[in-house]
Amino acid sequence: MRTIKRTILGIIVVLTVALAVGCRCQSIPMEEEKLPVVEVGETETENQEAPVETSVVEEEIAEEEIVEEIVNAPEIEGLKFDQATKTYLAEANNPYGLEAGIEAGVYLKEAVEINGEMEDTIGLIPEVIEPIQKKIYDKEKEYLCPIMFNLKKIVGDVKIKEMDVETKIGEGYSFLGINLPPNTNFYIPASGNWIFSPEDNQFPEKSLIFDYDIGVENDLGGIQMYFKEVNIIKDMEKSSITIAQGENEKETEITIGDDMLKLGEVFGEIADNSYLEMYNNELDYFKFKEPGIYQFGLVLYGKNDSPLRGVEKLLSVEGSEGKIKVFILPNF
Repeated sequence: MRTIKRTILGIIVVLTVALAVGCRCQSIPMEEEKLPVVEVGETETENQEAPVETSVVEEEIAEEEIVEEIVNAPEIEGLKFDQATKTYLAEANNPYGLEAGIEAGVYLKEAVEINGEMEDTIGLIPEVIEPIQKKIYDKEKEYLCPIMFNLKKIVGDVKIKEMDVETKIGEGYSFLGINLPPNTNFYIPASGNWIFSPEDNQFPEKSLIFDYDIGVENDLGGIQMYFKEVNIIKDMEKSSITIAQGENEKETEITIGDDMLKLGEVFGEIADNSYLEMYNNELDYFKFKEPGIYQFGLVLYGKNDSPLRGVEKLLSVEGSEGKIKVFILPNF
């Protein structure tokens, strides 16, 4: 009897184990069927496509940036233009006596506003400007004036405008009004004998004048700069002269600076936002059709039959897309 019970109990245990094993075997394929094989594959595909799309966009942006950075810089004798740095480098055996590889200029995009339009400019060191300027003078008998501010430090902050004057004193005269930030240095734009007058017999401004054709028969030319408040940096030789001032042209003795100055030398610093009276129609000497408010005045004049007018009297170099104005890039 005990043997029968044991036999029955053994059969029950075997059946129980068999059933358990059978259930487990059936559950394994069911779990494998539920694995998100397709979902995983889709996720991997999405992860692979995302970086490909981003990479294409980045490449397109990079190509656009490269195109924008290329400029059509004018060719200048003895200099090589580097597109990467937008600078002019001296070549070997250049006509300026510069060491090969030295930086002699820079190209600036939209660096100055002239007559309401932003323009590119080229900064050149004095050693390069002077022979260019002299070559033009030998042909035109007129010194073209480089912009006398270092635009590399104040890109886009200088505005130059032609002043249309009603009073006709000569066809060869150009009047330019200039706005610029305070504490801006200005540099001598041509080598020669300059006269600084703390008082002027025509205008209530300080003036710095270069008459480059004094003593030349049947010729006249000069560069005049006018300003209100200025910190004088250049120490000049002093002398006394007598000038006629006021309505009665009373003769007055004043002390002036009179010295040989070199192109590129710093002369002074514009101290504040004091504006010129000569361009505001507060005087009877000139009547400007479009009076404005300017801190700096530039009068450029040459022969009356000079073909150059207005901002054309500013020094420029010829490029494939037209003339580009030159500013002084100081190196001393």
